[in-house]
Amino acid sequence: MRCSPVSFALLSLLGCVVAVPINTGSSAPLSAIASSRNPADIFEGVPPPRTIFLGFRGTHSRAAASYRRQDWSGESTRDLVAQLGDGIYLTDDLQDASDNAANAAGYDNDKTDGNVLPSICAVFARNSPSWLLTPKVFLPPKAWDDGRPAAPEALLHQANWIASNVLLPSVARLTQAEILQHAETFVKLANSDPYSPVENSSINFHNWNVMKIPRELAPLLHVSECIDYASNPPQLSDFSQLPVNKIDYRDFMGEWGILGSYSDQVAPVRERAL
Repeated sequence: MRCSPVSFALLSLLGCVVAVPINTGSSAPLSAIASSRNPADIFEGVPPPRTIFLGFRGTHSRAAASYRRQDWSGESTRDLVAQLGDGIYLTDDLQDASDNAANAAGYDNDKTDGNVLPSICAVFARNSPSWLLTPKVFLPPKAWDDGRPAAPEALLHQANWIASNVLLPSVARLTQAEILQHAETFVKLANSDPYSPVENSSINFHNWNVMKIPRELAPLLHVSECIDYASNPPQLSDFSQLPVNKIDYRDFMGEWGILGSYSDQVAPVRERAL
Protein backbone atom coordinates (compact mmCIF):
# COMPACT_ATOMS: atom_id res chain seq x y z
CA MET A 1 0.00 0.00 0.00
CA ARG A 2 1.13 3.58 -0.53
CA CYS A 3 1.55 5.50 2.70
CA SER A 4 0.08 8.95 3.01
CA PRO A 5 2.56 11.72 3.92
CA VAL A 6 1.87 11.83 7.65
CA SER A 7 4.43 11.91 10.42
CA PHE A 8 6.72 8.90 10.11
CA ALA A 9 6.38 8.36 13.85
CA LEU A 10 2.89 7.08 13.02
CA LEU A 11 3.61 5.24 9.77
CA SER A 12 4.74 2.10 11.55
CA LEU A 13 1.59 2.17 13.65
CA LEU A 14 -0.86 2.71 10.80
CA GLY A 15 -0.08 -0.38 8.75
CA CYS A 16 2.53 0.99 6.36
CA VAL A 17 5.77 -0.28 7.86
CA VAL A 18 7.02 -1.44 11.21
CA ALA A 19 10.43 -1.38 12.80
CA VAL A 20 12.25 -4.44 14.09
CA PRO A 21 9.79 -5.92 16.62
CA ILE A 22 10.27 -4.79 20.19
CA ASN A 23 8.49 -5.45 23.43
CA THR A 24 6.73 -2.23 24.44
CA GLY A 25 5.96 -3.46 27.92
CA SER A 26 2.38 -2.24 27.61
CA SER A 27 -0.94 -3.95 27.05
CA ALA A 28 -2.47 -0.85 25.43
CA PRO A 29 -4.29 -1.83 22.20
CA LEU A 30 -2.78 -0.75 18.91
CA SER A 31 -6.02 1.02 18.03
CA ALA A 32 -5.51 3.33 21.00
CA ILE A 33 -1.88 3.89 20.06
CA ALA A 34 -2.62 4.66 16.42
CA SER A 35 -5.29 7.22 17.32
CA SER A 36 -2.67 9.54 18.78
CA ARG A 37 -1.14 12.13 16.44
CA ASN A 38 1.70 13.03 18.80
CA PRO A 39 4.15 10.23 19.59
CA ALA A 40 4.76 11.81 23.00
CA ASP A 41 1.08 11.23 23.84
CA ILE A 42 0.90 7.59 22.76
CA PHE A 43 0.94 6.34 26.35
CA GLU A 44 -0.46 9.44 28.04
CA GLY A 45 -1.89 8.45 31.40
CA VAL A 46 -0.17 5.05 31.41
CA PRO A 47 2.11 4.75 34.46
CA PRO A 48 5.69 4.24 33.25
CA PRO A 49 6.95 0.76 34.18
CA ARG A 50 10.47 2.13 34.31
CA THR A 51 12.59 4.93 32.93
CA ILE A 52 15.47 4.51 30.50
CA PHE A 53 18.70 6.44 30.85
CA LEU A 54 19.28 8.14 27.50
CA GLY A 55 22.52 9.99 28.05
CA PHE A 56 24.13 13.23 29.12
CA ARG A 57 23.42 16.78 28.05
CA GLY A 58 26.42 19.11 28.24
CA THR A 59 25.20 22.70 28.46
CA HIS A 60 25.51 25.86 30.58
CA SER A 61 23.96 26.54 33.98
CA ARG A 62 21.20 28.82 32.74
CA ALA A 63 19.86 26.21 30.31
CA ALA A 64 20.32 23.52 32.97
CA ALA A 65 18.05 25.48 35.31
CA SER A 66 15.32 25.20 32.67
CA TYR A 67 15.93 21.48 32.21
CA ARG A 68 15.50 20.92 35.94
CA ARG A 69 11.97 22.32 35.47
CA GLN A 70 11.52 19.98 32.48
CA ASP A 71 11.54 23.08 30.26
CA TRP A 72 13.59 22.66 27.07
CA SER A 73 12.98 26.18 25.76
CA GLY A 74 16.40 27.22 27.08
CA GLU A 75 18.25 25.19 24.45
CA SER A 76 21.64 26.44 23.36
CA THR A 77 21.57 28.10 19.95
CA ARG A 78 24.73 26.17 19.09
CA ASP A 79 22.49 23.17 18.42
CA LEU A 80 20.99 25.02 15.46
CA VAL A 81 24.19 24.51 13.47
CA ALA A 82 24.81 20.90 14.51
CA GLN A 83 25.32 18.37 11.75
CA LEU A 84 22.28 16.21 12.49
CA GLY A 85 19.92 19.18 12.35
CA ASP A 86 17.95 21.15 14.90
CA GLY A 87 17.04 19.25 18.05
CA ILE A 88 18.07 18.20 21.54
CA TYR A 89 21.54 16.64 21.56
CA LEU A 90 22.68 13.98 24.03
CA THR A 91 25.84 11.91 24.27
CA ASP A 92 26.59 8.51 25.77
CA ASP A 93 29.95 9.70 27.12
CA LEU A 94 30.57 11.92 30.13
CA GLN A 95 33.82 13.38 28.75
CA ASP A 96 32.03 14.33 25.54
CA ALA A 97 29.31 16.00 27.63
CA SER A 98 31.99 17.88 29.58
CA ASP A 99 33.52 19.20 26.35
CA ASN A 100 30.08 20.29 25.15
CA ALA A 101 29.35 22.00 28.48
CA ALA A 102 32.60 23.97 28.37
CA ASN A 103 31.89 25.06 24.79
CA ALA A 104 28.28 26.03 25.60
CA ALA A 105 29.27 28.07 28.66
CA GLY A 106 32.10 29.79 26.81
CA TYR A 107 29.88 30.59 23.84
CA ASP A 108 27.11 31.98 26.04
CA ASN A 109 29.51 34.09 28.13
CA ASP A 110 31.14 35.50 25.00
CA LYS A 111 27.77 36.32 23.47
CA THR A 112 26.01 37.80 26.52
CA ASP A 113 28.93 38.81 28.74
CA GLY A 114 27.23 36.66 31.33
CA ASN A 115 28.52 34.53 34.17
CA VAL A 116 27.22 31.03 33.47
CA LEU A 117 28.97 27.80 34.43
CA PRO A 118 29.34 24.55 32.53
CA SER A 119 26.68 22.03 33.51
CA ILE A 120 25.99 18.36 32.75
CA CYS A 121 22.49 16.89 32.98
CA ALA A 122 21.43 13.24 33.18
CA VAL A 123 18.49 12.67 30.82
CA PHE A 124 15.99 9.81 30.99
CA ALA A 125 12.99 8.71 28.93
CA ARG A 126 9.91 9.66 30.93
CA ASN A 127 8.00 6.60 29.71
CA SER A 128 9.90 3.63 28.34
CA PRO A 129 7.13 2.26 26.04
CA SER A 130 6.81 5.66 24.38
CA TRP A 131 10.57 5.83 23.87
CA LEU A 132 10.72 2.34 22.38
CA LEU A 133 7.97 3.21 19.88
CA THR A 134 9.78 6.35 18.73
CA PRO A 135 11.52 5.83 15.34
CA LYS A 136 15.32 5.93 15.55
CA VAL A 137 18.11 5.60 13.02
CA PHE A 138 21.89 5.26 13.41
CA LEU A 139 23.64 7.07 10.55
CA PRO A 140 26.99 5.66 9.35
CA PRO A 141 29.76 8.15 8.51
CA LYS A 142 28.96 8.26 4.78
CA ALA A 143 25.41 9.33 5.61
CA TRP A 144 26.28 12.45 7.56
CA ASP A 145 29.96 13.25 8.03
CA ASP A 146 30.58 15.79 5.28
CA GLY A 147 32.57 18.17 7.48
CA ARG A 148 29.97 20.93 7.26
CA PRO A 149 27.24 22.31 9.53
CA ALA A 150 23.73 21.00 8.98
CA ALA A 151 22.96 23.00 5.88
CA PRO A 152 19.77 22.02 4.03
CA GLU A 153 21.86 19.99 1.57
CA ALA A 154 23.40 17.95 4.41
CA LEU A 155 20.01 17.19 5.96
CA LEU A 156 18.62 16.20 2.57
CA HIS A 157 21.60 13.88 2.08
CA GLN A 158 20.79 12.23 5.41
CA ALA A 159 17.11 11.99 4.48
CA ASN A 160 17.89 10.33 1.15
CA TRP A 161 20.18 7.82 2.87
CA ILE A 162 17.39 6.97 5.30
CA ALA A 163 14.93 6.59 2.43
CA SER A 164 17.28 4.40 0.40
CA ASN A 165 18.70 2.26 3.19
CA VAL A 166 16.07 2.08 5.92
CA LEU A 167 12.57 2.69 4.59
CA LEU A 168 10.53 0.36 2.42
CA PRO A 169 10.48 1.27 -1.31
CA SER A 170 6.81 2.26 -1.03
CA VAL A 171 7.79 4.94 1.48
CA ALA A 172 11.04 5.89 -0.25
CA ARG A 173 9.15 6.82 -3.43
CA LEU A 174 7.76 9.92 -1.76
CA THR A 175 8.76 13.39 -2.93
CA GLN A 176 12.00 14.95 -1.68
CA ALA A 177 10.04 17.26 0.62
CA GLU A 178 8.10 14.33 2.07
CA ILE A 179 11.28 12.27 2.53
CA LEU A 180 12.92 15.16 4.41
CA GLN A 181 9.80 15.62 6.54
CA HIS A 182 9.75 11.95 7.52
CA ALA A 183 13.51 11.79 8.15
CA GLU A 184 13.36 14.69 10.59
CA THR A 185 10.84 12.79 12.76
CA PHE A 186 13.55 10.21 13.50
CA VAL A 187 15.76 10.27 16.54
CA LYS A 188 19.18 10.38 14.82
CA LEU A 189 22.32 8.77 16.22
CA ALA A 190 25.87 9.01 14.92
CA ASN A 191 29.45 8.55 16.03
CA SER A 192 30.79 11.90 17.20
CA ASP A 193 34.19 11.48 15.57
CA PRO A 194 33.91 8.55 13.16
CA TYR A 195 37.35 8.76 11.58
CA SER A 196 39.43 8.97 14.76
CA PRO A 197 41.02 5.58 15.51
CA VAL A 198 40.29 3.91 18.82
CA GLU A 199 43.26 2.45 20.65
CA ASN A 200 43.28 -1.36 20.62
CA SER A 201 40.21 -1.44 18.40
CA SER A 202 39.80 -3.15 15.04
CA ILE A 203 37.06 -0.68 14.09
CA ASN A 204 38.02 2.85 13.09
CA PHE A 205 35.48 4.49 15.37
CA HIS A 206 35.79 6.80 18.31
CA ASN A 207 34.37 5.58 21.62
CA TRP A 208 31.35 7.84 22.06
CA ASN A 209 28.24 8.68 20.12
CA VAL A 210 25.71 11.49 19.84
CA MET A 211 21.93 11.39 19.63
CA LYS A 212 19.66 14.13 18.30
CA ILE A 213 16.06 14.07 19.52
CA PRO A 214 13.43 16.14 17.65
CA ARG A 215 12.21 19.03 19.78
CA GLU A 216 8.59 17.91 19.55
CA LEU A 217 9.58 14.81 21.52
CA ALA A 218 10.80 16.89 24.48
CA PRO A 219 7.74 15.79 26.56
CA LEU A 220 9.25 12.29 26.55
CA LEU A 221 12.38 13.52 28.34
CA HIS A 222 12.98 13.76 32.06
CA VAL A 223 16.04 15.41 33.60
CA SER A 224 16.81 13.75 36.92
CA GLU A 225 19.64 16.07 37.91
CA CYS A 226 22.12 18.59 36.55
CA ILE A 227 25.53 19.34 38.04
CA ASP A 228 27.01 22.82 37.58
CA TYR A 229 30.75 23.12 38.09
CA ALA A 230 33.42 25.80 38.04
CA SER A 231 36.55 23.68 37.77
CA ASN A 232 36.60 19.87 37.72
CA PRO A 233 33.81 18.21 35.70
CA PRO A 234 31.61 15.72 37.58
CA GLN A 235 32.36 12.01 37.55
CA LEU A 236 29.84 9.22 37.02
CA SER A 237 29.75 8.60 40.77
CA ASP A 238 28.60 12.19 41.36
CA PHE A 239 25.23 11.44 39.74
CA SER A 240 22.90 9.82 42.23
CA GLN A 241 20.32 8.27 39.87
CA LEU A 242 22.30 6.68 37.05
CA PRO A 243 21.27 3.05 36.54
CA VAL A 244 24.49 2.23 34.68
CA ASN A 245 28.12 3.22 34.82
CA LYS A 246 28.72 3.52 31.07
CA ILE A 247 26.54 3.09 28.02
CA ASP A 248 27.27 2.85 24.31
CA TYR A 249 24.41 3.63 21.93
CA ARG A 250 25.72 0.99 19.52
CA ASP A 251 24.81 -1.67 22.09
CA PHE A 252 21.12 -0.67 21.98
CA MET A 253 20.42 -1.25 18.28
CA GLY A 254 18.11 -4.16 19.08
CA GLU A 255 16.75 -3.17 22.48
CA TRP A 256 15.76 0.34 21.40
CA GLY A 257 14.69 -0.70 17.89
CA ILE A 258 17.34 1.46 16.20
CA LEU A 259 17.44 1.16 12.41
CA GLY A 260 20.41 1.96 10.15
CA SER A 261 24.04 1.16 10.90
CA TYR A 262 26.91 2.74 12.84
CA SER A 263 29.48 1.48 10.31
CA ASP A 264 29.91 1.93 6.57
CA GLN A 265 30.93 -1.73 6.49
CA VAL A 266 27.80 -3.12 8.21
CA ALA A 267 24.52 -3.59 6.35
CA PRO A 268 21.79 -1.31 7.73
CA VAL A 269 18.89 -2.65 9.77
CA ARG A 270 15.82 -1.93 7.63
CA GLU A 271 12.11 -1.54 8.04
CA ARG A 272 10.12 -4.58 7.04
CA ALA A 273 6.51 -5.13 5.95
CA LEU A 274 3.85 -6.15 8.43
